[in-house]
Amino acid sequence: MEVECVYEKGVLRPLRRIRLKEKERVIVEVRSSIVNKTKGMLKNYDIDKIIEEIESGVIL
Repeated sequence: MEVECVYEKGVLRPLRRIRLKEKERVIVEVRSSIVNKTKGMLKNYDIDKIIEEIESGVIL
């Protein structure tokens, strides 16, 4: 099962209901979102041009 969670105030909180028994133990693998991994990669590019290319389906 894969569940997206948010870490707030020292607690990992799932963004949807998880069907587990009370006090059931699980193993959690923490991975960063793709947004965090790619943040800032296009900062030196013209964002309007990038959006235009994506919307047109033609990548220059």
